This record gives sequence, structure tokens and C-alpha cells, in this order.
Amino acid sequence: LTPEVQRRVTESKDRILNEIFQVRFIPGSLELIQKLKARGLRLALVTGTRGEVVSRIFKEGLNPPEADFDVVITAESVERKKPAPDPYLKAVEMLGLRKEECLVIENAPAGITSAKGAGLRCLAITTSLPASYLKEADAVLAGLEDVASLFNNH
Repeated sequence: LTPEVQRRVTESKDRILNEIFQVRFIPGSLELIQKLKARGLRLALVTGTRGEVVSRIFKEGLNPPEADFDVVITAESVERKKPAPDPYLKAVEMLGLRKEECLVIENAPAGITSAKGAGLRCLAITTSLPASYLKEADAVLAGLEDVASLFNNH
């Protein structure tokens, strides 16, 4: 395809995706974020999504506000994206924490590979894929409510 045709196809794809785009949070995500912030924990959002889309999610979804995250790593934040360890390594560095102080919550194999490659502990949740796809994680839980329960008495 010529560069002009490629540009027109990309613009059409982006227009269609923007028309059908809906903000939906994983059940329990807003509550978990608030619980962890109330405990004084530092949070990072590490996503392969482009920054403009993340901004739109924050804006249209109202919550969680971007301020709930101490660090936001998007597709443009690193040269090598998930499954490379770079996004999580950058998040740890920007948080100013040691790797052993961090816990990653993932829902996709590429993210799990990225987290484990960065030397981090990783919980997986089965909100997008069945557990059989997430077995590289240190533990697999049904959802964020199960993750939240881990913080109830600690």
C-alpha cells in the first residue's frame, strides 16, 4: 500500500474505534484502587495502551482519576513494550521502590511475561482469559475482589 492509502486506512480505523469506544472498568478496580491508596501504597498503571486513549479513559470514566496513580506508563513511555520487561522496570524506577516491594496485577500473558521478566511478583486475574493462559503468574485469582481480600488483614 502507498503511504497515502495506509494513512487513510489508519484514520478510518481510528474513527471507527473512537465511535464504538466505551469505558468499562474491571469489576472491583475502583474499590481496590481506593483501598490501596487509603493504606498509603504507591500505585502505577502500566499499560500498552496509547497515552491519548488512557487520558480519554480517565476523562470519560471519571474514576479512577489519574491522580490515583503515582506513575502512569503507556505505550509511548518505553521503546520496548510488553512482553519486554521495560514497562515494569520503568514503573519500579519511577516509583522509587525496590522490586521486592512491588506486586503486579495482570490479566494477560504479555503483561505477566513483562512483570516476571522484570523480576516482579505477579498476580493474575481471570477477567479477560481463563487461568490456563495465565499460569506464568505467581498466583491466579478470579478477580480484583479476591486481590482486595489479600489486603484485608495486613
